[in-house]
Amino acid sequence: RSSNIALAPITAPHASERPRVARRSGAHGPPAKPARAKSKAATSRTVVAAKAAAHELQTAAAVRIQAWWRGMLARKLVLRQRIRREQRKLEEQHEQEQRAKREAAAAAKQAS
Repeated sequence: RSSNIALAPITAPHASERPRVARRSGAHGPPAKPARAKSKAATSRTVVAAKAAAHELQTAAAVRIQAWWRGMLARKLVLRQRIRREQRKLEEQHEQEQRAKREAAAAAKQAS
């Protein structure tokens, strides 16, 4: 059998598919808002919530990146400080040796 749209029974549209009709002036309660206005409000709330969630994710990612960078920077700085400390000790030892040699030479010169 072939399906034919013309033979399909006509049914009333679902409540959410029916266009909203403005109330007559004698009707009680506030006038009905058009369906489009409600969907815009719901959409704007959804968009605001999505933007807030995205902002929270970006903030969390930024904090993680900053923590990672501070860790990397700290490792490099600690390594530099350690190298400088060792270099300073070696220079002090060298200066003490040079001073001892000069003093020994001066003492030998005075003794002769």
